[in-house]
Amino acid sequence: MTNGFDPQTRYGEAFWQAHHEEWMRGDLNQREYHELHTLPLKRFENCRAKFKADASTTSTPLPWN
Repeated sequence: MTNGFDPQTRYGEAFWQAHHEEWMRGDLNQREYHELHTLPLKRFENCRAKFKADASTTSTPLPWN
């Protein structure tokens, strides 16, 4: 992961997914991680919530399976 967020560049889902996974493996809280990588906090929060919601809906087995 490179340090530094360029607000003029559009980052895709893979970029945010990689940051989310790296954050999950580390011991920094959300604010510390976003400051270290100079990510916009609100965008990081939104992506983190999305990936968390996606994980909970895809990992829940259906009762009839």
